[in-house]
Amino acid sequence: MKKKTVRYSLFENIKYVVAGINKWQPAILPLMVLHGITAGLSTFVWLYAVKWIIEIFQKEGATADKVQQVLILVVTASVIELIMLVLANLSEKGSEGRMHDVEYRFALFWVTKVWTMPYPMHENPEVQNAIFKARRAINSNDNGVAGFQYWGNQVFPLALKAITALVLLCFVNPIIVLLIIIISYIRFDLINRASVYEKEVCENQVAKEQMASDKYYTDTADFAFGKDIRLFRMQGPLYRLLQRYTDLLNAQAGVAQKRYARNYVLGDVLELVQEIATYGLLIYMVITAKMSVADFTLYLGSAHSAATALNEIFGKIIRINKESLHINDFRDFIESDERGVPETKSDFKRDYQICEDAYKQSETVIWDKNADYKFEFDHVSFKYPGSDSYALKDMSITLNAGEKLAVVGLNGAGKTTFVKLLCRLYEPTEGYITLNGMDIRNIPITQYTEYLGIVLQDFMLFAYSVKENIVFDKSFDEKKLEQSIEKSGLKAKISSLNCGASTSISKILDENGIDFSGGEGQK
Repeated sequence: MKKKTVRYSLFENIKYVVAGINKWQPAILPLMVLHGITAGLSTFVWLYAVKWIIEIFQKEGATADKVQQVLILVVTASVIELIMLVLANLSEKGSEGRMHDVEYRFALFWVTKVWTMPYPMHENPEVQNAIFKARRAINSNDNGVAGFQYWGNQVFPLALKAITALVLLCFVNPIIVLLIIIISYIRFDLINRASVYEKEVCENQVAKEQMASDKYYTDTADFAFGKDIRLFRMQGPLYRLLQRYTDLLNAQAGVAQKRYARNYVLGDVLELVQEIATYGLLIYMVITAKMSVADFTLYLGSAHSAATALNEIFGKIIRINKESLHINDFRDFIESDERGVPETKSDFKRDYQICEDAYKQSETVIWDKNADYKFEFDHVSFKYPGSDSYALKDMSITLNAGEKLAVVGLNGAGKTTFVKLLCRLYEPTEGYITLNGMDIRNIPITQYTEYLGIVLQDFMLFAYSVKENIVFDKSFDEKKLEQSIEKSGLKAKISSLNCGASTSISKILDENGIDFSGGEGQK
C-alpha cells in the first residue's frame, strides 16, 4: 500500500462512530451526557459545603445552633453526592455495556471486507499489514471505536468541572483563568506531539513486526502446532525469534517513551509555574482582605479543579486523537481497492449497506443442477499480484461433464493456481474461463460456488459441531446430512460419539469435544 497522509479529521471520525451509535444503540449519548453532568458537578458539592461550613462558624450565635446547621449541611451534601455518584456510575456502565454491541457491529464491517476482498489480496504483505492495523480499531474497550466512548465518558465530566470552575474564577480575576487555560494548552500540545510521534513514527514503523510477533505467539499456543514444535525441537529457534521481535518492539517503544518523558517534564515545569502564580494571587487577596477565608477555600479548590480537569481533558483528547488515527486505518482498509489503496472516503451509511448486502443471495442466474456442464479455459494466463512472471501461461483446456482429470506436474508448475482459477479464488490476468459458454465472472460468486465440491489438501475444521462443519447453515435437510455422513465413511465414527453429529470438534470451546485423525478430518 502506498504511504498516505491522514485522510480523516478527528471530527469526521467522531461523526462516523456517532452514526453507528445512533443506528444501533441511541441510548449511549444521553447516558454519556447524564454521566458528564452528575460526575462533573459532584466535585462542587463539597467545595460549596466547606465554604458554607466556614461561614456558619464565622457568624455570631450559639455553638449548638452552629453544630446543628453544620450537621444538616453535611447530611444534605452527603445525600446529594451519593445520588449523583450512583447516577454517574449507572450511566457510565450503561453506556459502556451498550458500546460493546456497537464495537462488535463495526467489527462486522472489517470481517465483511476480509471475507469479500479478492483472494489474491490476502497474499500481499502490505494488505496483511493493513488488515492488522485496521483490527486495532475494534479489538479493545479503550481502543479505536470503543475508545471514543470510553475516553469521551471521562472527558464530559471533566469538561463540565473545568467550565464551572473557570466561570467561578472569572469573578475573582480573569487573569487566573487565562493563565490556567494557556499553560494547560501548552502542556497538552507538548504531550500530543509525543503521542502523534508514537503512532505515526514508532507504531507504524513496526506494525509488520508487531503482526509477526502476535502471529508467532498465537501459533506457539495453538495445539495444532504442538507436535511440530516438539518433534523438530523448534522451542529454541522460536524463543530466539520471539526475543528478537521483543527487543525490536521494546526499542521502538523506548524511542517513544523518551519523547514522552522530555515533553512531560517541560509540561510539569509549566504547571508548577501556573500553580505558584494562581495560589499566590489568591493568598494575596486574603492577606489584603479582598477575599474571605470561606471564599478562599472555594476558589482555591476551584483553581485546583480547573487546572487538574483541563490537564486531564487534554490528556484524554490526546488519547482520543490517537484512537482517531486507528479509526483512520480502519476506514482506509474498508475503502481499499484491489491494490489495497483507499480511493474514496468511507461513509457510514455506505459501509453499513455494503455489509448488509454482502450476504444477500443474487437471483441473476439460475443453474440446473442436473444439467451437463462444460468448463473451458480459453488462453488463460495468471500473474500473482506484484509478480512479473506468469504462474500459468496461455492455457487452453476443456473439461466435459462426466470426465475425470488428474492434474500432474512438478512443484511450481501451476497445478494449485489452475484449481484456484477454476474455483474463482483467482481471476485470470489474461483470457477467460467459461461454464457452458458463459464467462464465469458474470455468474454471482455465491451461486457459482454452489456447484463446486472441493476437498483441499490443507483442509480446515472449525471448533464447532460436526454437523456445522458439514452444513454451515441453519436451514438444511437432516436426511441429506445423514446421507453425506454415510457416503464419506464416517457413519460408524459419528454414531459412536456421545452427541452424534452435534459433538464439538476440538476441545477449544467444549471440553467434551473430539479431535479427529487427519484422514477423518479430511472426510
